[in-house]
Amino acid sequence: PHVRVVRYLGVWFDDFLTWSRQVQELLVTARRRLWALRRCIGRTWGLDPYTFLFFVRRALIPQMFYGAACWASVLSVGVRLDQLDSILAQAARMAFRLERSTSTEAALALAGLPPARILIRQRLCRYMVRRDWGALADLAHDRIPPHYVSARELGWTWFQRSVVGRTLSVPFPRTRGVIRRAMDRALQQEWQ
Repeated sequence: PHVRVVRYLGVWFDDFLTWSRQVQELLVTARRRLWALRRCIGRTWGLDPYTFLFFVRRALIPQMFYGAACWASVLSVGVRLDQLDSILAQAARMAFRLERSTSTEAALALAGLPPARILIRQRLCRYMVRRDWGALADLAHDRIPPHYVSARELGWTWFQRSVVGRTLSVPFPRTRGVIRRAMDRALQQEWQ
């Protein structure tokens, strides 16, 4: 029978690939994990802020952005990115016991957490390096048309503009480690 939403390998697909159900499920699960971590902190005992953020980076962020290469087209929807950023900012507020009125950008900057769009792009680019090595070589030589149809092509276009155009040298390097480091530098520059 026809269903409007289906879960496959941990990713929620809906009729029009808007990823709203995926983001909603991420928010619920991430809040649950975040409050479980929060119970480990007291005013005079428990985890210090940096240990709390260590657990956020190791337990919360990978789970939140699982399968991001598949649903990376959410990058074009500001509301969904704001929702994901709000969870990351909530983690920063909990770690440093900040007021609820602290802005999302300030909380993320204080905690050293990149915004959701950077984390999604990072996972998308890592997927591309792991799976589409030949496609990245084609991309470096302008053989891919720059249009935004799928998450893969969105990643290719970002890679061409931000990584190849700014941080990689010519000729295109043949080692994956050099490309990964160049992508990390480009993401860091974009974040700053």
